[in-house]
Amino acid sequence: AGTFSGAAGASSIAVCESCLAGKYSVTFGATSDASCVECGAGKYSSTSGATSDSTCIKCGAGKYSLAQGNDEETDCVLCDVGKYLPSTGATSATSCTRCDAGKYSTVPGAITADTCDDCTAGKYSTSAGAESEAACEECLAGTYSARYGADTPDSCISCDAGKYSSTVGADSANSCQDCDAGK
Repeated sequence: AGTFSGAAGASSIAVCESCLAGKYSVTFGATSDASCVECGAGKYSSTSGATSDSTCIKCGAGKYSLAQGNDEETDCVLCDVGKYLPSTGATSATSCTRCDAGKYSTVPGAITADTCDDCTAGKYSTSAGAESEAACEECLAGTYSARYGADTPDSCISCDAGKYSSTVGADSANSCQDCDAGK
């Protein structure tokens, strides 16, 4: 198992060839490399001459692999920034979960939602899977938001009647100033 040979009348084990890394074979007396089975998508194996699929190691959390027959861990692809993946052995990029709206992540290959940072107070983001803080939009002048991780412009609260604020991205009602007397 783990090897094959097409040679007839062989007098030495030296004619037996190992299955390549990324493959394994459970077949004894195999006559071609067709008996070597590729590790499945989401896995890799650096072992040549492997005799079991147990040598196929799952891509780690935060990574995935579409291809079969991967022979090294670097064949596993990191999830994009703005996404995370807590499980192992993922077989596609769609396995990576986007950070929620109101959050962003600059970390490639993230493994938990904890890497998704909140938009700061005074800002919001309607986009899931945001890749940078630049995706967080500021509340307009005349409004404010003390909420972190806001996911809608409705989180920006208007200054009360008789008050104004010229501050863009204000994070508290303190930015709302009283109108002058007579105005």
